[in-house]
Amino acid sequence: MEFKEYVRILRQQWLVVVAMMCVVISGAAVMTLMQTPRYTASTELFFRVAGGESVSDVAQGGYFSTAQLESYARVAKSRLVMDPVADRLGYPGGGEALMADTTTEAPPQLVVMVISVTNPDPVMAARAANAVGEATIARVEELSNDSRSPVRVKASPLATAEVPAKPSEPNAMRNLLAAAAAGLLLGWGAAFIRTLADNKVRSTEDVKRISDGLPTLGVISEGEGPQLEMLAAPSDPMAEAYRRVATNLRFVTVDSTHNSVLVTSSVQSEGKSTIASNLAIALADSGESVLLIDADLRRPTIASVFALEGAVGLTTVLGGQAEVEDVLQVSPVPQLTLLAAGTLPPNPSALVGSLRMEALLDWAERNYDVVVIDSPPLLPVTDAAVLAPKCGGVVLVVSAGEVTKAELAESIAALERVDTTASGYVLNRAKANLSARAYTYG
Repeated sequence: MEFKEYVRILRQQWLVVVAMMCVVISGAAVMTLMQTPRYTASTELFFRVAGGESVSDVAQGGYFSTAQLESYARVAKSRLVMDPVADRLGYPGGGEALMADTTTEAPPQLVVMVISVTNPDPVMAARAANAVGEATIARVEELSNDSRSPVRVKASPLATAEVPAKPSEPNAMRNLLAAAAAGLLLGWGAAFIRTLADNKVRSTEDVKRISDGLPTLGVISEGEGPQLEMLAAPSDPMAEAYRRVATNLRFVTVDSTHNSVLVTSSVQSEGKSTIASNLAIALADSGESVLLIDADLRRPTIASVFALEGAVGLTTVLGGQAEVEDVLQVSPVPQLTLLAAGTLPPNPSALVGSLRMEALLDWAERNYDVVVIDSPPLLPVTDAAVLAPKCGGVVLVVSAGEVTKAELAESIAALERVDTTASGYVLNRAKANLSARAYTYG
């Protein structure tokens, strides 16, 4: 996966990331407030060589003290030191608790050991640190007192522990920063998993990956406005989005020998009829004569959208009961003519694939500048796949959050099986910010 893909996921799922960070930081803040303050006091011990008359003795003793410092640190945390100190101080929990509260640090190449004790009582922390230091000095000198060596390792306090004024735990800033980092990682992980698990098409990037670069004709934002946005609010951004679809459609069909355009979708409820209606109005507004045909002979909607008679129309003509000129209806737009679906037939696929349908399309293309055909979805029925090869272009409506990636891929494959490809797609019901960015096709 390329870097831009990670950026895209982060941009799309930023709310998930922020929410996870807030949860983790809030939890860390609560835990920090609930923690009992603990204080840390430290003492430093200095180890040196004593005795020895020659330079080699001194050098040997210095190397010996440095090399043994890690062992001295283990002595400091041994029961030989901890139990007597805990008994003498009355340390809560005894030697085992003191051992857990004590840390030793012996930096490499140095002869200084730092002994720290952390306790809820600052006074006890300081007393215990100093006591452990004193006991360590005694034990180290006792253990290093080898009569066969001319040198002795001596230890002495370099800095005694003082009563700390501020608690060392909890460290609020450290906890919150760590929580923020953890929340960011968890949030991004959740966003990544959510994106991988999401099988819905939600963006133009999703469509392009599935369709191998199908041109974007336009992006229509989600909303609860009227179906005929081009008539109700011709100055609104959504109406302008339909005009962009009409303009881009001219570019992608410029080489076609047909001037008919099929509007379809993968599944129902993707808004194809609304887009077909507004697209037809946008084309008519530009001065072209447009015929809008409702070829969805299963769930026709064009007549109801324009509030016209739907009992006669396409099926009436295909059934030989009337001539096409007799069933055409005018619309509120001067350059737009409508052909409703008519009475629902028992054999829609056979009708739209008939020779009479071909003859009707030939007549329509001769008499109108543009013919827009609203057809059923591709996957439930075969009507759109039958009509597609007869048209000059196919507009595939993709509803964000409605159609799955597998359904979209299957729709594209259905068109390819009839030697047809979509001219482009319209992403419908997209997020408003995505719609605002979509000004070009490609």
